Amino acid sequence: MRAMLCCCRPLIGALFLATISLKTLAANASLEESSSTFSRWKDRLTENSRIALDVSTRPIYYSQGNDWGTQNVVGLDIFKVLAGRDGDFGTVVAQAYYTRIDNVRGHPAFFDDDHDGELVYRIFNFNFSGLPGRAPNIRLGHMEIAYGLEHTLDTNGTLRQFGLPGNLGLKADWGVSLNQQHRHFEYEVSLTTGGGQSVERQDGSFVLSARVGSNRDENFVVGASVYRSELGGLIRERFGLDVQRYHGRMGIVAELSTGNNDGQTVLNGVVELSHRSKRDSWRAYLLSNYFSTELDSGRTETLTAGLGLAYTPDQRFSLSAQFNRTMSSPAGTHPSSLSLQARYRL
Repeated sequence: MRAMLCCCRPLIGALFLATISLKTLAANASLEESSSTFSRWKDRLTENSRIALDVSTRPIYYSQGNDWGTQNVVGLDIFKVLAGRDGDFGTVVAQAYYTRIDNVRGHPAFFDDDHDGELVYRIFNFNFSGLPGRAPNIRLGHMEIAYGLEHTLDTNGTLRQFGLPGNLGLKADWGVSLNQQHRHFEYEVSLTTGGGQSVERQDGSFVLSARVGSNRDENFVVGASVYRSELGGLIRERFGLDVQRYHGRMGIVAELSTGNNDGQTVLNGVVELSHRSKRDSWRAYLLSNYFSTELDSGRTETLTAGLGLAYTPDQRFSLSAQFNRTMSSPAGTHPSSLSLQARYRL
């Protein structure tokens, strides 16, 4: 028996080693399969997509009171084209930013006070384009209001603004829209909650807006917009025309908007002249905004002017500065401010 065991020991050892080897090979095969599956999913997620960490800091000097304010922002900017066997069927844009303000005047209403930090959604939606024929796309989520210059010119996260919140009450909102971009024209019609950063309606709030215009990628762009909303118990109605004209490195954009706030006539106008450097790394602009309201006691008018300069050597880094001054106001004061911003996208 002892001799038999001695003879079998090499065989038992070989069988043991073979078993361990087979288990190791099976485990490696399983890991390779899992790794391959992960790689396939990773490729699907990163194909036709863009993911950026967006960080910016913005000090602001106020001449009235000789005071400073700051705004610091960090967030993610995600863009993804969704595709199937028959081609693209939609795009996802997800922009969520933690925004901290300290002593910032005229801040959006979703901040509790002048010293607050909030998670802010800029654009956060899915635009479904998979319907057959010439059927429109369906956008669902947080989107810019379909009105005027802001609808075609991206000013999110920049010092350059066209005063849309002051005119309409907000700039972006949660809701749904029908939209499409053709070769020579485009349109978007949206119905949103009026909650701004909140998905829920606020005391019966709503926003109905629409814009139709020529293709935004041309050197000459015209558009017409309509708007009706109830925000904070105030009913706003607007009709607006916007135009963009580019020649060489020069550009001029303008918007004229009229309507009423609870029956009181309002008029709003925006004009901007700009010039770009030969390599598009520098951009200078002069911006003016006019707003008036016809009250029972008479017309109130506010005129502001801004001079801005932006340096963008590449798609990651930018430096910008803008000087703003109130030329006339109902209070008769002429405050000014200087904003500086450094922004980096990784």
